[in-house]
Amino acid sequence: MKENDVKKEEGKKEIKEEIREEINEKKEVEKEDVSGNKKINLYCLFSLIFALVSFFVGQGYLAGIAAIVIGIFGIVKFNKEKQKGKWMAKLGLCIGILNIIYIVFRVYEDMKI
Repeated sequence: MKENDVKKEEGKKEIKEEIREEINEKKEVEKEDVSGNKKINLYCLFSLIFALVSFFVGQGYLAGIAAIVIGIFGIVKFNKEKQKGKWMAKLGLCIGILNIIYIVFRVYEDMKI
């Protein structure tokens, strides 16, 4: 009779451990879902910064080129599950390209005169 009691006790302990593991797993999943702490991709952020700076600097084409290159890196290295801010890289690319086009037209107009 004691052997059966010992086996029952061991079975109960195993069940309790399994339940604890399941509860801990659920807590970890809830923490991940609730927190949502995704970091901003720095390539994307710097692409946008360089693109905005390119309009206010005299030699803006350098910052425009930097915005384009860094924006491409930002899009390529973007991890959807861990990072946010892909829109910044896209916007940085667009502004950088528009800046380069504007400078090309401005230089062309200066050469005409």
